[in-house]
Amino acid sequence: MKRRTCGFKKHRWAALLALFAVSALLRPSLAAEPALLQTTAVYGVIATDPLYLWIAQDKGLFQKNGLQVDLTHIPTNQAVQALVGGKVNFVTAGPQILEANLAGSDTVYIMSPVNAFVFSLYSQPAIANIKALAGKTFGATNKGTPSDIAAHMLLTKNGLKPDIDVKFAYLKEIPALVAALQQGIIDAALLTPPATLTARNFGLKELLNVTELKIPFVQHAIGTTRSYISANPEVVRRFVRSAAEGLEFLRSRFHRVLADHHCRTTDHFAGFQLTGRFRTAELVRLIRELPEGTTEFMCHPGRCRDDLRKARTRLKESRERELAALIAPEVRQSLPECGVQLENYRAL
Repeated sequence: MKRRTCGFKKHRWAALLALFAVSALLRPSLAAEPALLQTTAVYGVIATDPLYLWIAQDKGLFQKNGLQVDLTHIPTNQAVQALVGGKVNFVTAGPQILEANLAGSDTVYIMSPVNAFVFSLYSQPAIANIKALAGKTFGATNKGTPSDIAAHMLLTKNGLKPDIDVKFAYLKEIPALVAALQQGIIDAALLTPPATLTARNFGLKELLNVTELKIPFVQHAIGTTRSYISANPEVVRRFVRSAAEGLEFLRSRFHRVLADHHCRTTDHFAGFQLTGRFRTAELVRLIRELPEGTTEFMCHPGRCRDDLRKARTRLKESRERELAALIAPEVRQSLPECGVQLENYRAL
């Protein structure tokens, strides 16, 4: 009986192996994984701007979308030169992508996550205000970079002539600007997070939070070339999808952290792009286009009196216009028509 049983098992396993061999010949292999598409990407600044790309790399989002991305750092101006020369496929940069295009290359923006200046102006503690930078040295990363352009704008707005009243020193990297400030080599610089925290810990002085001014500008974008898009459309689609998923990861994690700490927040935020320039018609249009859920609306209504006129803010006369829009009959009428209910944070 034992021999028969063993003999039966041998014949059964032999038959199963034969069936498996035949099936393997008749159909393609199921074990082979599709090869990852190879590409290269460069981030131009050591700051939080490209954080979503690091997340896409570390969390496997690129790989999930079928990409093998060689992600490295090169200062922005050199990164764009490498893009134009065909040495890399994607770069993060600001206006340099446009400038390269105007100079005759086929560079193009494919994604623009940061569309306003995100800077704080830090200086030596003894400097009282921006006007006091006359005769001083202002640090920036490179000529034509967002830190350089924003610095020229701020100085001009405060009655100073860049490169005449204020000298410029170009140090390529944001960490180098912090080190130069600490050592007294330069007197002021525009910094981005997390360098702002380092500067604060060094006892440097924040003269102005430029981010709060909401100045529209393409500070951080992703660029490639039209020729690369034409030759590798699927790679470009997968790269943009992965970057968008990295951004969504940051957004969802932010809300999850708030929830973990029992902080209540709205589903949506509106009014940022209209800061300082919305009137009744714009406000009615925004109300009609509100998504489902709760939305926080950012506005700055007020009376423009003498104390406000002397304040260091660009939102002065615009506060009167925003106040008029908020109490306009057309706005009040649009609320019930669109099914919008006014609430405060206590109702969340």
